[in-house]
Amino acid sequence: MDKGLVICNCEAADERGTRHSRVDIAVKGGVIVEISAAGRLRARGANALLIDGRGATVVPGLINMHEHLGVVHPGTREEREFSDESPAECMERMARNAESALRVGVTAMRLAGERDGLDIKLRALIVARQVAGPRIWTAAQPLDYVGGGRSFVGAVECSSTDDYRRVAKQQIERGADFLKVMLSGGAASEEPGTIGLSVEQFDAVRLVARKSAVRISVHTAAAPHPIMDRLVDDGLDSLEHCYLMGQELLERCVSREVLLVLTPLVSRSPEYLEEIQVPPKMVNRMRQTGEEHWRVVCSAVELNARIALGTDLHSHVVLHGTSAPVRELELYEEAGARPEMLMRIASRNGASWLGVGERLGLVEKGFDADLLILEENPFSSGAAAFRRLRHVISRGSLIEPLDSEDP
Repeated sequence: MDKGLVICNCEAADERGTRHSRVDIAVKGGVIVEISAAGRLRARGANALLIDGRGATVVPGLINMHEHLGVVHPGTREEREFSDESPAECMERMARNAESALRVGVTAMRLAGERDGLDIKLRALIVARQVAGPRIWTAAQPLDYVGGGRSFVGAVECSSTDDYRRVAKQQIERGADFLKVMLSGGAASEEPGTIGLSVEQFDAVRLVARKSAVRISVHTAAAPHPIMDRLVDDGLDSLEHCYLMGQELLERCVSREVLLVLTPLVSRSPEYLEEIQVPPKMVNRMRQTGEEHWRVVCSAVELNARIALGTDLHSHVVLHGTSAPVRELELYEEAGARPEMLMRIASRNGASWLGVGERLGLVEKGFDADLLILEENPFSSGAAAFRRLRHVISRGSLIEPLDSEDP
């Protein structure tokens, strides 16, 4: 029987700011059922789990909009370590990564490409509570162009318009929540701005998506191209990375409120790439692309663009003494984002794009209880507040946080 829980005598904060008076927050059935002045709910919640919130701030759980739970980067020690991994072993590893992500505060995530349909199976196990993990939205297998070489994230190479149409339909039939299209190379490629498919091929995918009422996540350097014009005009889809996006295109994205998942962590973490033994030539290319990428990130923040958290790296990876999502929030703060914007980046913008903005991303009565209890308030301590995670609450259940020294 769900007796619920009450977080007592805490502050609450989300994109709207901070409730400056102390409150009690009652959760039942996985939903926030009441928020009242501190002391009122404690007396009524005799049978509930009582959590002491003194000195703490309750915020929405993090939503990581660009993750690959099963990724093994080619040419790295990861590839050597998992070269003989079976689908069952990969599934176990993905489940461990999902649980670790939840324990660092990621209560929802969007998977941007996985192999062998394991993401669909894992999502079902998490829904059934057979495996601990965040809420999952997945693209299943991305659509790649010939020579794109993204099989390590499960991508299917398409050589014709019919191929793109067929593979797009296939992913939706398998249970994909959105489609992922590889438009150009990665940050470490020789020519990251080169477009790998035709306008006709992209339009075929776009038509399948619109008929099925799903959106598209587009891997792109955001170099000028007619496909980019279509994406910006639609204003529905999300642009991933955007390493080379020019100012004019960025301003158009801002005016159309296009969601940008800029993944700055990838190009600002060369030490991690070296740690997993990414080939030096690729690391050097990443460094070169990274300077332009950082300009894009800073400009997007300055223009108050619609940005969402998206690490690309595993959420539980430790960088600069904290988890990947928290480190990425710190990078956005370094780029100029103020607390209100950081809170939108952390959860609210992702929730809205996923179509669950009425359930996730705010600390509000009637919202799902995906919450973090922090030792500090982001509106006074900035992104660093997320480093001091006291508790994770997922679907109304208390989750033990992952210690930074845990594997």
